[in-house]
Amino acid sequence: MQKNRTKIIVIIFCVLSIIFFLLQTGNYFLPVYQWKMDFSTDFSEQWWMETKAEEARYVDLPEDIKSVKPGQWIILKKKLTHEEREEYDNPCLMVGSSQQEFYVKLGDEILYHSDGMAKINFGRTSGCAWFLVPIPKDFAEEEIIIAYRSTYKSMAGRLPAVYLGDKNELQYEQFVISLWDIVVGAVLIFFALTIFGVSWILHREVKQLAKSGIYLGLLLLTLGAFILIESQAIAFFVFNYALNYYIEFVSMLAFMIFIYRFIYYFYYPKCKELIWRLGDFHLFLLIIALLGQLTGLTDFFNFQWIALGGFEATILIATFFLLKEIRTNKKIRELFLWLILLSLLVLFSIVLSRMKLEMAMWDVLLALVTVFELYFLAQFCWSLPRIFRVQTENQVLKEEIQHQMAYYEKMGENKKATRKYMHDMKYQWFTLEQLLEKGQIEEAKEHVRLVREEAERGRKLLDTGNYLLDAIVSEKLGKVEQLGAKIEWCIAVKKDLQITSSDCSALFGNLFDNALEALRKVEPEQRSLELKIMSKQNLLLIKMKNTYAGELRKEGDHYLTTKSEADWHGIGLESVTAIVKSYNGELELSCDDTYFYVGIILYGV
Repeated sequence: MQKNRTKIIVIIFCVLSIIFFLLQTGNYFLPVYQWKMDFSTDFSEQWWMETKAEEARYVDLPEDIKSVKPGQWIILKKKLTHEEREEYDNPCLMVGSSQQEFYVKLGDEILYHSDGMAKINFGRTSGCAWFLVPIPKDFAEEEIIIAYRSTYKSMAGRLPAVYLGDKNELQYEQFVISLWDIVVGAVLIFFALTIFGVSWILHREVKQLAKSGIYLGLLLLTLGAFILIESQAIAFFVFNYALNYYIEFVSMLAFMIFIYRFIYYFYYPKCKELIWRLGDFHLFLLIIALLGQLTGLTDFFNFQWIALGGFEATILIATFFLLKEIRTNKKIRELFLWLILLSLLVLFSIVLSRMKLEMAMWDVLLALVTVFELYFLAQFCWSLPRIFRVQTENQVLKEEIQHQMAYYEKMGENKKATRKYMHDMKYQWFTLEQLLEKGQIEEAKEHVRLVREEAERGRKLLDTGNYLLDAIVSEKLGKVEQLGAKIEWCIAVKKDLQITSSDCSALFGNLFDNALEALRKVEPEQRSLELKIMSKQNLLLIKMKNTYAGELRKEGDHYLTTKSEADWHGIGLESVTAIVKSYNGELELSCDDTYFYVGIILYGV
């Protein structure tokens, strides 16, 4: 109660302070500075248009001529006077092109020509950019001629605005127009690089979260690149509209893959296999688009509508299956609502693709996708404290297992001893009785010694109930015993370990083979091996300790001996490392002057 009262007092004080400073400085407010580019937008008006599709007439740009067919030229003409040219030190025309070939002529002189990527795109016009066309200093008063041609029906009659101004002013205007997109794109790319760094830090501890972070970073990276290129802001860094064309469409198609990969790893829904397959579907579409672009069978511009249609379909499929989980999972419920909104906007974008509202809807779609990704980013960041808390709890659980190991070891030894006595002690007592009755004291002593050795050997035979583990460990312990090594072991595991036969065999086989290799290089009287295998809930804890000869140096994940007679200690433990990673586990290697230690924890087994 006292804490809440203190918070309220602090908030009231802050609000009153802000009001006080505003009232005190109120008389000093001045009109804010405003920048306005004063170049002649009138140059987009009253162009004489000639085309085969309709009669010649004057048009004000931008204009969309519906009657023009693909491949037909649209000729625009307008007289440029000396007075208009003399207004600027370095006059230029700013001419836009979207999936079009165009040229600019002044009289009979061609000032600029762009083939619209037709040479490298199997005759199809593609690419989108604004071009600055310098106007010569000395010219007769002649007509400026701008001609457009597109191989796409949807773009054949598109006539963008034309601007006249000083080169620096036009470039600055383009920069100001693109400034917001530059900021948004740069921030998204910065977030992407940051998430990549966080994922790299987490990849050893929380593998699944790290993978979701990688795909979130890829989502942010592709969207940031798409926004920069779509706005033409990229021209201030690299002006290659053909390269931008490829990056733009590959980013869009890859985005559809990454969004399902992120949902798979981060939300991990019950329908996760379906979510993964939806990502595979868009990967297939990306491959088809690349092959079509490279072979000329199709191109990115035409294929984007197929991809958007496929994206709409996969969103609907995903939302249908996620619908079953929204009652029990709050995160899935929020994701479901976002996907519904995204689906509606994608649908409207497709329907309105050939209408005047297309660009406005496209901007809305980009804005929503950006907010959608920022929501993903917030969810990812909010999950980090929870993940670290789980890691701490797991550490406490591991310590608890270690404290109980002594108890399990004693229990295992007693169990083995009891089973041995119950099985054959009556026969041994009978034999001993017969020897004593006959007065064969030495023979009786020898029999007692043999019984004791047999009992010691029996301690090496496992019976955990997990037959594969029993067979592997029993065989390997037998080989260790043949080397004359001192053996201490404690094994207490559940019968139904969730580890595959191949992984179990490879894991324990490699651990023992590495230990055997090390023991062979140690003096017989110094050979020693300790093994502890414990399971609790869904954890499997393995500890192995063996003597070794020589010093070790570490290279990456490998321990190498410095002795010339040894190639590897543990042969790098590559197989063991791979298996541990596949179970999101932990592997710890260490050594001192006498012993080499291996500690392993597997989760979900």
